[in-house]
Order: sequence, then structure tokens, then C-alpha cells
Amino acid sequence: MGECGELDGLRHLIWGALLDTLAQPPPATARHLRRSVALGPACPDEPCIPAFALYELGVLLCSQEESVEEGRKCLEEVRDNYRGYDFENRLSVRVHAALRNFS
Repeated sequence: MGECGELDGLRHLIWGALLDTLAQPPPATARHLRRSVALGPACPDEPCIPAFALYELGVLLCSQEESVEEGRKCLEEVRDNYRGYDFENRLSVRVHAALRNFS
């Protein structure tokens, strides 16, 4: 499992979610979430990690006035480009709700 780096992606996803929960500055949170997304291609067997990281990043960016468009692009990328991963239906519902909420 650690061979292809998905644990690093998961680690950054968890850090990002934790920082967001603790209401840390968005740049610190976004840095971890972006790193998790960037590490996604290291292990194509675990597409759920970058998909969830991209969703979290999209919601974070949409919550800031100056980055709503970038956040919507992240959410649309999850909706359009990630398929066949664990909890896909659950995340799909969350993505559609977020897109509707931030439009």
C-alpha cells in the first residue's frame, strides 16, 4: 500500500481536513489538500483520495469570495473526471449540492 505513495496523499487529505475543522488559515489547509490531489497519480488504484481532497479544496475555495471560480472548477473536476472509486455516490451527492449552493 505505501509503495505507490497513496498514504502520503491520505496523510495530506487528513491534515487538510483537520486544519479546516480547526479553522486554520485557508492557505495552510489548501496547501495540504493540493498536495493530496497532486499525489493522486502516484497510485491510480486509490482514486478516492484525490477525489475527496479535490472536493474539500473546492468547498474551501468557494467559501472565500476571491476564489469562488477556482473552487467551482475543482468541484466540476471531481464531478467530471473521477469514476469508479469507493464512496463515489456519496461524494457525487455532496459535489452536486455544493455546486448548487455556490452558484
